[in-house]
Amino acid sequence: MIIDLKAYWAAHVPAEFEKDIIRFTFKAYKDAKDEIKDHEYSIGPSRNLFPYVRWCKLDEYCLALSKYAGFETSSEENTIKNSYYTLIKSKAIKMTISAVKNKKDVPRQSIFRNEHAGCQSRFAVDENDRFKIVDISSKIDEPVYAFIIHGPSNPAEPHIPGFIGIGFPDARCKGYLDYLDLCDKYPNVVEEMLAQDTENIPDTATPTVHTKTDVQSRLI
Repeated sequence: MIIDLKAYWAAHVPAEFEKDIIRFTFKAYKDAKDEIKDHEYSIGPSRNLFPYVRWCKLDEYCLALSKYAGFETSSEENTIKNSYYTLIKSKAIKMTISAVKNKKDVPRQSIFRNEHAGCQSRFAVDENDRFKIVDISSKIDEPVYAFIIHGPSNPAEPHIPGFIGIGFPDARCKGYLDYLDLCDKYPNVVEEMLAQDTENIPDTATPTVHTKTDVQSRLI
């Protein structure tokens, strides 16, 4: 069976959901910059701190994506229990968020991302660079896994997103099966966010927090 991952995504993710990913990303970059500025850090410490504040803010804002019908969000403890990540999922798709240096870079290797990507083993690329499902019998009920990918436009402007996209990794998270550029898809939203104050974008949500112990107890 041939599957077009972009078409699959479009069939299960509403346009406003995609636009909110763009809005939340711009808001996280701006709010991280403002928060660090408010504490009057010097240039070196502020540059060191910015990616961590941005990470936490974007993870927080994306918890609000649970407002869309059929989607759940939660804060999940990673496999080695040294941090949490935001998981966004429906019956058809599950997502995590990663910052990378360049548009189509794959996030660094991690156990939790590799565990989520295991469901991608049913995809193989044929000679025409299309996608076909293999081993469908054992994977039919598993969702497709995707990264929400973002990064700054250039090192001189780290507080402005340069790209925001959806990457569909292979089963080992070594490369992409396909990639959807959200900034190219919605240039009007990008222009809107560059032009306006993002203070009033709603981002409230009541998150679910899952530790690895929680997950294990549910499986017993």
